[in-house]
Amino acid sequence: MNKVLKFILIGAIVSLITIVSSAYGLESFSNTFQLFVVPSITFIYLLKVKRKAINFMLFMLFYSLGNFVWLSGIEETYSYFYYVTNSLFILGYIFLLAEIYKNIDLRTVLTVHRLEFFVLVILFIYMMYVLIEIVKPATYVTDYKLPIQILELIYNSVLLLLLTSSLLYYLQETSKKNLVFFIGCAVLVFSELVLIGYYYMIDDIRLSYLSSLLYNLGFLLLYYQTQIKEANAPSVFSE
Repeated sequence: MNKVLKFILIGAIVSLITIVSSAYGLESFSNTFQLFVVPSITFIYLLKVKRKAINFMLFMLFYSLGNFVWLSGIEETYSYFYYVTNSLFILGYIFLLAEIYKNIDLRTVLTVHRLEFFVLVILFIYMMYVLIEIVKPATYVTDYKLPIQILELIYNSVLLLLLTSSLLYYLQETSKKNLVFFIGCAVLVFSELVLIGYYYMIDDIRLSYLSSLLYNLGFLLLYYQTQIKEANAPSVFSE
């Protein structure tokens, strides 16, 4: 079986288990199972990938740690678990961004892809404005509304920066490996955007299911690109 199809199939099966268990009222199992997806991928990455990029490894480790923290406080509502978990996620994404910018040549990008760069900047600003307008009026079961809004703003900014940066990196070096990396980042970011829509706009459980599917597929694609070997293409994850 083609490796891409294999990873898509794995993502679909994992998501199906999460969705079915949630649909049948097994919320605790569904949430726990979902939170173990990234740590499992991280374990496989540490075990099977010999040439590890330190920043990507830290991204996976901090994200996994965030999942474990969230799991330990899964019954809490906007407690310190929320702040710690999302701070760990943000830190993980920052390490992933650091790995991208360690390899990207901004001078080349600005010279060769100037138009694309400015379009992405405008898109970034517009999407940030939209997300702020969505999150700002939201109501929270907490006395600390402002800190949550600030944390959400930082989190969403990092996500959008990851999306635009991964696209710029692919434009700089259009290889299969970098394309899979960009698609993985894009799918992961869209999973978060869908989840924002579910939390703040439309209370439709199908959005949560779609977010879960995209989330699993995104991380599987990020792992899959570490398995692609291309002699002439610099990799975000090769040292």
